[in-house]
Amino acid sequence: MFADAHALATESFERRLGDELAKMRLEIAATLANLRSDVLKWCFLFWIGQLAAMSAILSLMLPR
Repeated sequence: MFADAHALATESFERRLGDELAKMRLEIAATLANLRSDVLKWCFLFWIGQLAAMSAILSLMLPR
């Protein structure tokens, strides 16, 4: 009797755990996709800023 109840509880727990892990994986994937696009956006902004800074420095240093 105890073994049957234990097996039923274990099966139920494993099923719920699997469902929750699947939900968590989807949430993590969505978060990483958003994070990836944000990082890419900031990288482009940084590169544009660096290009502008280097252009300004070179324009001041080079003779006209």
